[in-house]
Amino acid sequence: MPTINQLTAVDAVIASDQVPLYSSDNGDARKASISVITKYINDKYVPKSGLITQFYTPPGNAFIAIMNDSPDSVFFIISLATPLTSGTLRLPSISSLVDKQEVLLVATDAVGLTVDPNGANGVLAGINPPVVVNFSTYGFIKFRFEASSRYWFRVG
Repeated sequence: MPTINQLTAVDAVIASDQVPLYSSDNGDARKASISVITKYINDKYVPKSGLITQFYTPPGNAFIAIMNDSPDSVFFIISLATPLTSGTLRLPSISSLVDKQEVLLVATDAVGLTVDPNGANGVLAGINPPVVVNFSTYGFIKFRFEASSRYWFRVG
C-alpha cells in the first residue's frame, strides 16, 4: 500500500471523496468523506449567520411568550402594545436546541421577564434562579446555549 506522499494528487474534490485520518475514539486509521468532514467543520466552527425573527405581542400582564422549538437562532421581539409589568419567556425546548444556538431578546417597552429554560439545566445570567430580566424601553439581552453543559449563558 502506498504512503500518502506516493498517491496521485487531484485538482478538485467532490463530496464522496475519501480522506484518511486517525480516529482517537477507535485508536486507528480510518477514512471519512469530504461531506462528513465539511459537516463537522460547519457544525463546530462556522458561526450561524442570520437570525430568524419572531414577534410576540402580549395580551396583558402575566403573559407567557413561548418561543418556537427550532434549532435556529432567533431574534425575538416583544412588542408591547401597552405598558406591562411582568411576563414569562419560555425558551425553545431542550429537544430542539443545538450547540451555540442564540436568542436575542428585545422589548419595545419596559417590562420584567422571568426566563424559563424549558428543559435546559438553567439560564446563567449572573443572577440566581429564577432568572428575571428587567428591560428598559428597547432594552435587549442575548443568550447562547452550550450543549456540553446544557445551560444558556448571557453573552450580551
